[in-house]
Amino acid sequence: MLMPRTKITERNNHWVLQVEDENGKYKQIFKHKLKSKVNHKRAEVQASAINVKAEIDRRTFVSVYEEFANHKIKIASHPNSGMRLKSVKHYLAHYKNYIKPNFDSSVLLKNVNPALMDSLFLKLRALGCSWILCKNVLDTFHGCYKYAIEEQYIDAVSAGHVLIYKVRSRPSLKPQDESETKSKKTVMASLEECKSIIKYFYPGDHNSDPQKWLRFSSISALVFCGFRLSELRGWTWSSIDFNTQKFAVDHTVVGSEFKKQTKADGSHRLNKLHPVLFEILKKWKKIQMQHFYPRASKFVFPSLRNIGSVVPIADRTLTDWLNKCYHDLGYAEIEIQKNKTGDTILRTKVLWSKFKGCPTKTFRHFASTSLLNAQASNPTLDDNFIKNYIGHQQIKTTREIYGDHNNLNTTNEHEQQQQDSLAKAIPITYN
Repeated sequence: MLMPRTKITERNNHWVLQVEDENGKYKQIFKHKLKSKVNHKRAEVQASAINVKAEIDRRTFVSVYEEFANHKIKIASHPNSGMRLKSVKHYLAHYKNYIKPNFDSSVLLKNVNPALMDSLFLKLRALGCSWILCKNVLDTFHGCYKYAIEEQYIDAVSAGHVLIYKVRSRPSLKPQDESETKSKKTVMASLEECKSIIKYFYPGDHNSDPQKWLRFSSISALVFCGFRLSELRGWTWSSIDFNTQKFAVDHTVVGSEFKKQTKADGSHRLNKLHPVLFEILKKWKKIQMQHFYPRASKFVFPSLRNIGSVVPIADRTLTDWLNKCYHDLGYAEIEIQKNKTGDTILRTKVLWSKFKGCPTKTFRHFASTSLLNAQASNPTLDDNFIKNYIGHQQIKTTREIYGDHNNLNTTNEHEQQQQDSLAKAIPITYN
């Protein structure tokens, strides 16, 4: 904090003390007929600023990081925040598990430098942490220092060496095995796998069992729309227009909290329904109304335990359905753990899965890749349509993170066509 600029002027037979604010404007804070009183007040203001600056200068990095982590959680906990609490809890976890036990607690905020950051990285590596985890911990220093700048604990110039620090540009931190620096990539379900999953959940032409249709319609929405799980759970019937065959994504459910907002600016969207999903949703709404009217839920996919309630389907319910499906189709192996009497399932334990820990996110990658692959032969699927359909602000995000798969069609027939096309593209023989 800089020493505040002050000035004393005479107005209407009074001496006036003015202090410059953050916008460079002088505002009156005190006046008196005696100039000595005003000078005394000026000394108090300057002394207070000196004391505050001294207190700030004594702040350690570890204490400020803890404050920053709790600040993030406080923001995410606010009902009007678009930030998910789940997405910021790692800051406090990093503080408790890696920073507090391993970073010198006496180092002042202003004294953190690249050498100390390198030292922390190498210490965490020696403790067995993965290269990616160490990088992620060091990356959060940037957010901490931006917070410190906002709180005026430090200025941007003093924080510059931390803000420009990048683990990947530090030669001494590079691992022997370059593959360690690669982030884990979500495994995408192929076209044939998605077809088999849809077929697995299909109740049948003449079956109107609401529980089976809830499973089928919710999984179909994931496949066709590439929803985030919070978007699927927050989807309401009021967001679907069956006349125009359009749907909006304008609500989310995070944990048990219904939010009238989406994850980010680009997540709020209005799109046309896939014609197959349109027919599925029409049938599902009819079944829901038949069985539960007038207690039909506002949610498209309500809780299985009380399907006529205002409680959305649970995350775990959806993932359990999918993991059971993957097991039956040979894409995973699960273990069903029941209570002592054997009549209630306590949990579904995944022993291994082709889709790793992303049983629902795999469809988001599938939908993105499907649209991008079809773009060349379908001009209406332009960049604006695709990024809006998936819910990204930038098409770059869709292309680089979600649409970078090249194994959409894995059938033998398709691979044979590829080989035939390759032979025609390079028509060279050796005899």
